[in-house]
Amino acid sequence: MKNLLLNLRFILPALLAGFLLARCGSIFPTSPSSSKSVDNKAESVRWTCSMHPQFLLPKPTPCPICGMDLIPVDPNAGDLEENQIALTNEAIALAEIQTTEVVRGEADLALRLVGKLNWDETKLETVTAWTGGRLDAMHVSYEGESVQKGQAVAEIWSPELISAQQEYLESIKAMQRLSNSPGESLQKTARETVQSAASRLLAMGMSKEDVEALQHAGRVQEKATLYSNVAGIALQVFAEEGEWVKLGQKLFSAANPASLWAELEAHESDLAFLELAQEVSLQADAIPGLSFMGKINFIEPTLDPLSRTVQVRLQVDNSDGLLKPGMFIRAIVHAALDSRGQVTRERTTPLPLLIPRTSPLITGTRAVVYLQVPDDNKVVFEGREILLGPRAGEHYVVLDGLEEGEVIVTHGAFKIDSSLQILAKPSMMSIGSDLSKEPIDVPQALQQALTRISTHYLSIWRALANDDFGLASKNVPKFLAELESVSSIELSDSITELWSPLAAKMRNGGLGMKKVSEIEGLRTEFKHASKGLISALDRFGYEATGKELKVFFCPMAFENTGAEWLQIENRLANPYFGSSMLRCGEMRRMITPRSSTPERAK
Repeated sequence: MKNLLLNLRFILPALLAGFLLARCGSIFPTSPSSSKSVDNKAESVRWTCSMHPQFLLPKPTPCPICGMDLIPVDPNAGDLEENQIALTNEAIALAEIQTTEVVRGEADLALRLVGKLNWDETKLETVTAWTGGRLDAMHVSYEGESVQKGQAVAEIWSPELISAQQEYLESIKAMQRLSNSPGESLQKTARETVQSAASRLLAMGMSKEDVEALQHAGRVQEKATLYSNVAGIALQVFAEEGEWVKLGQKLFSAANPASLWAELEAHESDLAFLELAQEVSLQADAIPGLSFMGKINFIEPTLDPLSRTVQVRLQVDNSDGLLKPGMFIRAIVHAALDSRGQVTRERTTPLPLLIPRTSPLITGTRAVVYLQVPDDNKVVFEGREILLGPRAGEHYVVLDGLEEGEVIVTHGAFKIDSSLQILAKPSMMSIGSDLSKEPIDVPQALQQALTRISTHYLSIWRALANDDFGLASKNVPKFLAELESVSSIELSDSITELWSPLAAKMRNGGLGMKKVSEIEGLRTEFKHASKGLISALDRFGYEATGKELKVFFCPMAFENTGAEWLQIENRLANPYFGSSMLRCGEMRRMITPRSSTPERAK
């Protein structure tokens, strides 16, 4: 059942596209004033196969290759460009095609991240023993306990503190004895001794009130009370009752829950849209219906090599105490985009160019849209590759390829594309490929190498067209060896940057052909090598040796996805089907040899 549904996804659009093409040829305006004109037009109708459009026949006989019924050729399609198709109003309504203008407007990116809450580490504090001794009581004894600033947290018996108290009391008595002394210097020294003893008690953790109480009582307090200098939640308790502690030893740590950290995980593709001080909206599943705001205050400078993510941190106000550390959260980062698709703090002109998210047909790294071309006699649609920026809600930012005011298809683009594929015209699988890029000047040695590479490639092509697996396999090592010889040619950095990915395609295809043990696998890898070689010849050219190389295309290869190949003969010989469908396909174009300009290449 699942396979049936998957097949229907591809079969239904193709059937609809074929129906549209069939209808397109019968609904164009005719002159009702003359029946003779109608008869002449009927006689001039030519017929073709939707899968093999290279055939143009005067009568609707079955296709010579596949036996399918022929469809009439649109009489008005002769003046169309290769990437254009004309549809009647009836066909447009049937395909439910809708259009809209390309506009400029405000673009807001909503970046969705996930993460969890944690304690604000800048609010973490530790309470320590201000004097050494034995803990006779710990008033903060478990994690999660609430602690107030100034709260008594421990009772400690400290020989050092007892000795310091005795010293303080003795200094007071000495000062009192010297109060009637005639020597002013002795009285001053006594007062300084009292102050020094009191300062020591304060340094050991006693409060001013405790020191004053000691002075009034006139006797040593055997146990001292330690007070918390922080307010918050106890996170970890380090000491227990009865334990001997040293000066500065940790008793417990606490954190202020009024401020928390939201730690989010951002993929490396998200980093271009994140900045410090950006406002972020947070939601927690544990508190439905409420949103919390925060600002990004830290973006980790290094990427996690395993998860390929970067931690993004923001500070969240939690003065109402609803949020808890450890909660999972969902975050939305709102970022305004400029005309280049980059984050901006202020709206600047010109505003970004926007198209609906339903308009582009996206295939890997490429995006294709269909435009309605102005025409007085018919409705014409044209395919064009564009450069997309980030998605902003229900729209995409367009970086290149469209102008404000152009009319594009928002619904039904896939049906138009299917019709173009049936006609073997450029579609989303071929529009804007490497063929559209301007050739560049290269050293003559590279063009000579491409000529030799093409020679061995053509030997593999002939063998595949003749269903000769052995001969094809025999020529694969020669193809690879000639390809590797390019590494000895001195190329500029700019040429190398363009050559390397194309050489990799050819190399991977060649290595794949070398490994397979049956002809169908070799044909699949031959397709990959063909892509790289065709692109390389278009980019760099080749040296003329006789006949020009021609690019052929079969729309039925590899489950109707189509594939190109190179040959020099005019008579088509399909390497992907061999004798079973040797003449299936069409010649698309020729690749003309080109002279090199070594000086400019370097």
